[in-house]
Amino acid sequence: MINFIEVKNLGPVKEWKANFRELNIFIGPNGSGKSYVNMVLYSMLQVANRKNNDGDIKQKLQFVFQEKEVKRLITWKEREAKVSIYMDEGELILELYKQKEPIFQKNINKKIPIDEINFISMPDVLNVYSAINIFTQEHPGSLGVSETITDFLTRILNLEYPEKAKNWKNLLKKIENKINARFSVEKGKITASFKREKLNIERVASGLKTFSLIYLALKQGIIASGGILFLEEPEEHLHPEWQVIMAEILVEMALKGVQIFVSTHSDDLLKKVNNLLQKDSNLKDKVKAYLFTTDGFPKELEIDVRGIDLLPLLETFYKLYEEEQERL
Repeated sequence: MINFIEVKNLGPVKEWKANFRELNIFIGPNGSGKSYVNMVLYSMLQVANRKNNDGDIKQKLQFVFQEKEVKRLITWKEREAKVSIYMDEGELILELYKQKEPIFQKNINKKIPIDEINFISMPDVLNVYSAINIFTQEHPGSLGVSETITDFLTRILNLEYPEKAKNWKNLLKKIENKINARFSVEKGKITASFKREKLNIERVASGLKTFSLIYLALKQGIIASGGILFLEEPEEHLHPEWQVIMAEILVEMALKGVQIFVSTHSDDLLKKVNNLLQKDSNLKDKVKAYLFTTDGFPKELEIDVRGIDLLPLLETFYKLYEEEQERL
């Protein structure tokens, strides 16, 4: 579990220190650094067990960001960047420089289970799945696709941990009942099953495709207690009612020991999290929320008896309301 991070001069993020819990929610405008942070954290964790520190981290960042020059990840006009991760297993430190190769330091007391560290970008994963072939899976990044995507697809199509999957039996049943569908991997293909038919995933509604990713990761045992999930825009293609279901799923996974870093623009999803916070006072100790801003200094959002302060997400609503009132 990641307990604390320090970030300096990473893309849009100029400086940030943050404590984390089981469910960590990032909100803020596009281009404010939410994905930048998640992608770098993911890259560092994925190479933590490897022997060739500096070479491995450079290559991983290149494949994840699809950027040949990793120095471009440094904030514009700055000369260096630094990201430090402090976790139960030890600490990881990444230093990026304009004029020299990156430096990756690690001081970990036990192996980090990389198959349980997943990155799911909802807007991208299944679009890529529909386009890539076996060659792409064997040679990640060959089509200019972020390795966050090819890593995850390789896992759900090829890996299975039945013992870990047993822990999610009830949650999987809950998902099936809520969306009236279940999913499976058959001969390297993702299929969706309904009462009267079975379809390839390409033929089902976009919202069901979104749920299929979480469902399969749970069913295959890739998401596990003690693991880490980076999740980008889980509300993608979901009706507000299904965004609420997604919130319930994320909270249940967090309560069972999965550490989640979720970036979202959905006030419906967040309102459901707030309702659950109000219902269960113990949940407050498992949630952190941060607002990313264009000034490069993310801020922690207060969580009180009403839940997370959602006022930043309502600014656009208020602006539109004011425009409407001006025309009346």
